[in-house]
Amino acid sequence: MPNISPGKTVEGFIGGVLIASLFSCFIPLFIGLQDYLLEFFILGLLVALISVLGDLFFSMLKRNKDIKDSSHLIPGHGGFIDLLDGTIAILPLLTLLSFRMNELGSILSLIGF
Repeated sequence: MPNISPGKTVEGFIGGVLIASLFSCFIPLFIGLQDYLLEFFILGLLVALISVLGDLFFSMLKRNKDIKDSSHLIPGHGGFIDLLDGTIAILPLLTLLSFRMNELGSILSLIGF
């Protein structure tokens, strides 16, 4: 993927998605939703995939337009857009989920509060 970024690897993509997906399985254990372990895993997988793909997409756009978004605000990180590109890609999924949660009732009622 030289047009996207020479620093990104397939191994990093797979590792990041797997770790995020597995980590999302701990959430239902801590909030008392053990019956929804598979759903949380799938949600974690979707969020991780979309976030990484959003990061790659914005990286590709910036490279094609020769835009360098860098700052010294946070050492070792890129600029402001670099910090948000994965989050921006996730927003449509989170919006759809919030509408679905509205249909089901509040998350607090699902947890038992």
